[in-house]
Amino acid sequence: MPDRKVIWSEKAIADYHQNIDYLLIEWPDTVASNFIEDVETVLNLISHYPDMYPLANYSGTRKAVIGKQITL
Repeated sequence: MPDRKVIWSEKAIADYHQNIDYLLIEWPDTVASNFIEDVETVLNLISHYPDMYPLANYSGTRKAVIGKQITL
C-alpha cells in the first residue's frame, strides 16, 4: 500500500506552531525539538498505517497521543 498524504487544517497548523512557540518560551530548546520529532514520527506512522490509531469521537477521525496534553 502506498504512503498516504497527511493533510493539515489551517487550525491544526496554527495550533502546532503555537505549541512550538510555547515550548520555546517556557522550556529548553531540546523539549521543542523533541516535540517536533515526536510529531514527525507520528505523521510518518499515520502515512504508512492510517488505521493504527483509535477512532476519536467524531466521524472518521482518529487520534494519536503525542504527549500528556497533546493529541493529534
